[in-house]
Amino acid sequence: MPDKTIVLVSELDDSTHGEIHVLAGAQEAAHLVETLLEAGFGRERLRVFAVDELELQITHRPVVALVGAGPPAPAPEAPSDTTEEEEEEEESQPHRKEPAAPRAKDVAIATAPYMRNGVRFSTLFRQA
Repeated sequence: MPDKTIVLVSELDDSTHGEIHVLAGAQEAAHLVETLLEAGFGRERLRVFAVDELELQITHRPVVALVGAGPPAPAPEAPSDTTEEEEEEEESQPHRKEPAAPRAKDVAIATAPYMRNGVRFSTLFRQA
């Protein structure tokens, strides 16, 4: 036995648009249809459906943010494994650290923009 009953009242000039009323049972739906018929709604404008609710699975698509042509935003710093004492020692020493070599991931992004694992970003979207 279906959980709910839906009454669809379509518009007079366009049957693809209208109002939907979700009701708890067939008796409520029958009462609503009687009321609508008495109010002057045509029989051809009314549809009644017995329905069960289905499971719903939601998947998220990538979100794209377009930004201005200015310099790229700085990447957040990774948490450090050093203690405060070690940091103070490093600051007091006059030697300079050499800049780190670019990571393979950064090089891959620079050489093939909008690509990951051989898949172009725009192909991940389907047309509606």
